[in-house]
Formats: sequence, structure tokens, C-alpha cells
Amino acid sequence: MTADLHSVAAEALEAVAAAPDLAALDAVRTRYLGRGDGVLTSFRRGLGKIPDADGRRQMGQMVNELVQVYAIGKDICAIFDTRVGLEEGHGVTIYVREGDDWKIRMTYVTF
Repeated sequence: MTADLHSVAAEALEAVAAAPDLAALDAVRTRYLGRGDGVLTSFRRGLGKIPDADGRRQMGQMVNELVQVYAIGKDICAIFDTRVGLEEGHGVTIYVREGDDWKIRMTYVTF
């Protein structure tokens, strides 16, 4: 299941990078995050079938990281949890489209 999630993640990131406009980006969001049949939504529903509690937790964290990406106008915002030593915090990275690539505009982390 982890290998499948990694390939879906790579596929989703490629689709986001290839999106020429907001309509295409919204179509990518629907395909991967749609409530009924979204690809990542299906992974979330399947988490309960993982017998190992630690494996279920790790897979859930990976799915949650992928799901927390939002469109902001023409930019993309990714929200994430982070840890440095014993300190836990949250962060936000804003990506902006430059030509055919996505570039990091800023990253903000708070502990």
C-alpha cells in the first residue's frame, strides 16, 4: 500500500505541476481529493484495514500530508506538521507558478 501511495503522490504532484490554470488545478484536486471517489480519499477509507497500528498511523500521516495542499489564487499552499528534537510545530509553504515550474515563494514554521 505504501508503494501505491508513493506512486499516487508522484502522479498527483506531476498533475499539479502540469496544470496550466486554476480550472485544471481544480480538476486535479477533484480527482485526488474528491469526497466520493477521490484517489487519496480511497486511501483514507482503507486505513482501517491495515492490521498493524503503527503501520496504520504512518500511512495515515503520509495521506494527511498529501491531502493538506490547497490552491490560493494561482499559487498553492501546503500545510504540514514538523518536529525538531522534542519540539513539534506546524508549517506552511507557498508555491508560485513560474513558467513550467513551481517555485517556493515562502515557508513559515511555528513551534
